[in-house]
Amino acid sequence: MEDYHKPDQQTLQALRNIANRLRISSIRATSSHILTPSTDRGNSGATGQTAGSRSV
Repeated sequence: MEDYHKPDQQTLQALRNIANRLRISSIRATSSHILTPSTDRGNSGATGQTAGSRSV
């Protein structure tokens, strides 16, 4: 263990900042799919009927 070089405070703070930015970025990336409604889900409407098969 005598070859181990303990990182200084400036390096540790830089690594903490990078880790926080990565966390924020990953949260934004995953939550954007939840908050944005998708129109391409294969559903044709709330009733499940297509435009040509409406019941009268």
